[in-house]
Amino acid sequence: MDVATGRIVRAVGPILAKAGEPVTALDEVRSRVMTALASAINSHAAQAFEAGEIPTYDAYQAYVEGWDAFWHGDGERAKALFLQAAHRDTGFTAAGLAVAVAASNSNQCGPVDSLTRVLHARTPGLNRVDELSLRIAAARCRGRNEEMLRLTLERADLEPGNSGDAMSAVAAALLANRPARALELLGRIDPAVDLAWSTDTTHSGYWGGVAEALDALGRHREELTAADHLLPGAPLTRVWLRGSALAALSRSAEVLALLDSALALPVETSDDLGLAPFTDGRPEYTVTPAWVANWVARELAYRGDTVTARQAAMRAIGWYRGRRADERNTIEERLVAAWSLEMIGAYPEAERIARQLVAEDSANVDFRGELAGLAAERGDTALANSLDRWLAAQPVARVGWSASIYRARVAALLGRRDSAVVRTREAFDEGMWPRWLHQEPALVPLRARPDFAALIKPRG
Repeated sequence: MDVATGRIVRAVGPILAKAGEPVTALDEVRSRVMTALASAINSHAAQAFEAGEIPTYDAYQAYVEGWDAFWHGDGERAKALFLQAAHRDTGFTAAGLAVAVAASNSNQCGPVDSLTRVLHARTPGLNRVDELSLRIAAARCRGRNEEMLRLTLERADLEPGNSGDAMSAVAAALLANRPARALELLGRIDPAVDLAWSTDTTHSGYWGGVAEALDALGRHREELTAADHLLPGAPLTRVWLRGSALAALSRSAEVLALLDSALALPVETSDDLGLAPFTDGRPEYTVTPAWVANWVARELAYRGDTVTARQAAMRAIGWYRGRRADERNTIEERLVAAWSLEMIGAYPEAERIARQLVAEDSANVDFRGELAGLAAERGDTALANSLDRWLAAQPVARVGWSASIYRARVAALLGRRDSAVVRTREAFDEGMWPRWLHQEPALVPLRARPDFAALIKPRG
C-alpha cells in the first residue's frame, strides 16, 4: 500500500497451506510479498500482476532476467528463463505467455501451440488480454502480419494505459506495411514518460520506429529529425538512423563524414536489431561500425548512389580488417565482411568467407543465401540453382521469410524477374519485414514493374 495515499499497489493472496504446516504458508507469503514489493519499486521490471497472481520471488527473478535477455536479443536464453519461472510457480500465467512471445519471435510455432493448449486447460481460464497475447504469438510465428496487427490493436484498446501493448501495436503496423498507422500510434506515446519502464534509456526502439515509418512514407527530412531525437547511449544506432536518412536525401558527403566519425565508436548491444532474417536468433545482437557502414552502403545503393555505396562498404571492410583475430573470426563479423565485400564487387574473397561459414553451419539459411547471391553475381548458374533448391526446401516454421527473400534476390540477379516478384510476394505472405526491401539493391530493377511497385507500396 502507498501509505501517502492509501492506494493499494499490489495485492497478495489468498495463500493456502495445511493447517499443521503454518511455516510453509509464511514462507510463501514472504516470497510473494517480496515479488509484490520488487515489482512495485523497480520501474524497469514493473509488471502489473493481477490480484492473486503475484508469483513467488524465485519465479519472478527468472522472469525479470528472461525479459532482460529477450530485449538484448538472446531469445533462446530468454525462453529458458521464462520456462524456469513457469516451472517454479505453475500458476504464473505471465511466464507461460512470455515463453510464447520468445518462441514466436523465432518462428517456433510448436512451443506456442503447446503453451496455448496448456493455458487453455487451466481453471480459471485466461482473461481476454492473455488470450489475445497467445493469439498474437501464434500469428507472429506464422508470419500473419495483418492478423497480428488486428489483434495487437484490440489488446491495446483493452489496456489503454499500457505503453508496452502500444509499442507492440506499432511493431505490428510496421510489419504489416502500414507506416501511417504506426506513426499515428507512436504519436500517442510520450517516450520520456510512457516508456520509463524500459531498460532502453535511449528510446532507440521508439525513435527507430518513427524513423522507419517516415522512411517508408518518403518523408526523409522528418526521418533525419527523428534520428536526432535518439538520446545519448547508443551512438552507433544513431549513426545508422542518421546515415540511412542522409542516404535517402542524397547527401553523400555527409554520409561518408558521418561514417568516418563512427569508426572509433564502441560496439553496442541492441534490443531490436539483428544481422539477417534468420541469424538474428543468435545471442549477440551487436551493432558495430562495420555493421552500420554496410547497411548505410546498401541504402545508398538502393537509392542509386553506387559510387558512395562502394566507399561506405570500404569503410566497413577497413574496420573489419583492423580488428583483433579473435574478434574478426566471429561469425557475425565475417558475415558482415562478406556482405561488404560483395558490395564492392570483391566476389572471390566474399565467397571464400561465405563457404567457410556454410562449412561451419550448413543449416544456416543466411550463409547459404549469401553464397547463392554471390554465385548469381558471378554468373555461376549451376551453384546458384543448387542453393536455390536448398532454400526452397526449408520450412517456413524454421526459417520464416528469409529463404523466400534470398530466392527473390537470386532470381533478380540472374535476370529472372517474374520469379523474383513471385518470391517477394511469398516473403510478404510469410511475414517479411518491409524495411528489408529498402536495403536490398538486387531488387531495385524490379521497382519499374507495376506488379512489384504495387506489392511493396505502403498500405496506410
